[in-house]
Formats: sequence, C-alpha cells, structure tokens
Amino acid sequence: MCRNQTREPFAMLDLQIPVIAAVNGPVIVHAELALLSDIVIASTTPIFTTATLTTVYRELLGHNRSRYFISMGEKIYAPGAKTLGVVSEVLPLDQLLDRTWEIARTKFLPKNRVQRRLARSLWIQP
Repeated sequence: MCRNQTREPFAMLDLQIPVIAAVNGPVIVHAELALLSDIVIASTTPIFTTATLTTVYRELLGHNRSRYFISMGEKIYAPGAKTLGVVSEVLPLDQLLDRTWEIARTKFLPKNRVQRRLARSLWIQP
C-alpha cells in the first residue's frame, strides 16, 4: 500500500504535458490522481474525503487543516473544495466535459510541444 501511495503520485508528476482532471463523483480513495492535475474541474456532486492518509491534502489544505480533515474523517463538498482551492471550477455535471475540452483546446493545444512541457515542468516544482 505504501508503495502505491508514492508510485502513483510520482507517475502523475512525471507526465510532461499539462493535465486537466474532470471530477464527476465522490473521491474517497486515491484523490491524488485527480488533485495532482494542473487544473481540476468538478461537477456539483463530488465529495472529497479520505479513507487513507494522503500527503496531497497537506499540500493543498496546509498542515493543520489537513491533519484535522484526515483525523476527523471530514468531507469537503464541491463548493467548499473551490473555496479551499482544491478545485478550480465547479459546474453542473452536464457542462463538465465540455468545459474540460474547451480548456484543453483553447489553452493547451494551440501551444507547441516545448511550451506545454515547459509549462508543466514549472507548475509541478515545489
């Protein structure tokens, strides 16, 4: 289990292209797969909670807030996730994929490969 907690996040970070996540439902385990994306868009239905300890919440919420979130088994609903900066946008479910593709087509695809790789490299630096 510990190996998966480190291997999967690093695989996400090793991608050399911008990554957009479209979250359309509850995120209970492996939230890092979505939350390590460069842009995270959620529908109004997701609930973020954790069944395991995950360091991604420490980075996104801060040390004290994440310890409380994990210890108390809190749930963060989509609007609260946007307020906390966990997601960038919250949209109705029927608009989620269209918006995700719109961002990809207008913000990332027009750039050349080198620009996309450079952007990703800069974004994932601590």
